Amino acid sequence: MARPLLRGDPVGHRRRRPGRLHRRSTRARDTRRDHRPGDRASRPSLDRRGRWPARPRSRRGRRSVGRPDRGGARVPAAGGEALDPPADRRHCCVRPRRRPVIGRAVRLVAVNHEPSASDLNQPFLAANQELWDEWTAVHETSTFYDLDGFRAGGVRIKPYEIEEIGPVDGLTVLHLQCHFGIDTLSWARLGARVTGADFSPAAVALAQRLAGDLGFPEARFIQSTIDKLPEVLDDKFDLVYTSNGVLGWLPDIRDWARVVAYFVKPGGRFYLTEIHPVAQALENEDVAPGELRLQYPYWEHPEPLTFPVQGSYADPTAAVRATEEHGWDHGLGEIVTSLIEAGLEIRTLREYPFVNWKLDFLTEADDGTWRLPPGTTGELPLFFSILARKPV
Repeated sequence: MARPLLRGDPVGHRRRRPGRLHRRSTRARDTRRDHRPGDRASRPSLDRRGRWPARPRSRRGRRSVGRPDRGGARVPAAGGEALDPPADRRHCCVRPRRRPVIGRAVRLVAVNHEPSASDLNQPFLAANQELWDEWTAVHETSTFYDLDGFRAGGVRIKPYEIEEIGPVDGLTVLHLQCHFGIDTLSWARLGARVTGADFSPAAVALAQRLAGDLGFPEARFIQSTIDKLPEVLDDKFDLVYTSNGVLGWLPDIRDWARVVAYFVKPGGRFYLTEIHPVAQALENEDVAPGELRLQYPYWEHPEPLTFPVQGSYADPTAAVRATEEHGWDHGLGEIVTSLIEAGLEIRTLREYPFVNWKLDFLTEADDGTWRLPPGTTGELPLFFSILARKPV
């Protein structure tokens, strides 16, 4: 007679050998009703769902059912007699349910590769990389970067950065989007052990040359995009630093934040200075000082904004072959939220009424920063900084 399937019994599961008792099936075997040996007519039958009848409640005058010993023999209960097992012992072994293989399905989903924002925007990022390769040669000789002054012992870290970060002597510092490393090596001059990363091969080559010329043999510079950096660098750092015009070159702020958090060691910090998204949304060319004209998106969009290239921000008259640059906007809320979701704790968020480079609607102040013209009615945040920490 074909064996009926028990509830939860997986199809195709290996049967146990007849006559072999299983420890986990003791309860199922003991649920048979009492009967006399050899009296087949008095034995219980399976119900329509393939299960033995439930054990009757203890009543006066009913003998208790014996237990099986390890050898499989039926041991009578005290004062009772040995009982024969059912004719087909296969029915008394309730098989354990097969555990559903949930983990395998999860792993299969995880290995499915979905293109990242960087993958989808690769043509634009490649064009930007070629532009920065050209700009590196322009910036090496520009007065904006004043490389001669840096060679003479200067430090380009701003006073407000030093105030917010504090001493870095002996700390490991990772500088993301470091360009040709002049700020990175400034941190080295302040006592930090530095690593810089940039996507421009020309910029990284110049940074390595500067490190050798200025006596910083331990300074490292790595050529990589932000999203690929964890594939070539596995260190964790006391401080991850990035500043001044970096986020607009990135298509997805959440991908960036995850990489930032990856490189901050537990208890370490992240520091960012950047032009304010409000200032980014304003027209900054062909406008008079103090003329504020809303022109560009404030929040992140998948498609980049494309602008014609005329020289460089450091030297507008420089001759370059590139004709276009591509950028993305990110709202302040998106930036802060992405860092929090990546596992960082925001310690300070500060806004400033200046930027460190020229915008047409601003005027240059005595300290070299660019601000709204004197007498402008109202105020506007133009720059901001974030200091975050990774929990221990």
